[in-house]
Amino acid sequence: MPTCCGRFKAKTGKLKCYSSTSSFSHRLAVEFDGKRNEYTVLPRKGEIWALYKNWSPKIKHSDLENCEYDVVEVLDQNDLQIKVSLLERVSGFNSVFKTKLTGLTALTQELLCTELIRFSHQIPTCQLTEERGGSLRGFWELDPAALPIHYFDLT
Repeated sequence: MPTCCGRFKAKTGKLKCYSSTSSFSHRLAVEFDGKRNEYTVLPRKGEIWALYKNWSPKIKHSDLENCEYDVVEVLDQNDLQIKVSLLERVSGFNSVFKTKLTGLTALTQELLCTELIRFSHQIPTCQLTEERGGSLRGFWELDPAALPIHYFDLT
């Protein structure tokens, strides 16, 4: 199972050099512990992430090819849990998302820090302000390269 969150140890050994940056998506915010040569990557407040939908501890690597995702905004995090708000695609746009509401309340979910493996990948975003005369103010435009194909209107 690919893991994108947690504590990672940098190993010394054979280096791989890249001649282009096309294999990289974006920069991550990490905490570095120089004494242990470890990097910690955690979802942070304000970031947008893809969360495995219908995740279970029994999921296999081969199941990931056809899995679906929820897109979430990280609202808060502490040592015990991460609170996220679910986002939904704005009708008429492939990569514009807004907070999913139940009535007037944002639909949120609290995940234990032991469930970090549910986070698939961070999605680069920018928050919209004046687009469409301000009608999209506060919505998120997500990097289309980081979105699964099922979010695109192919008609």
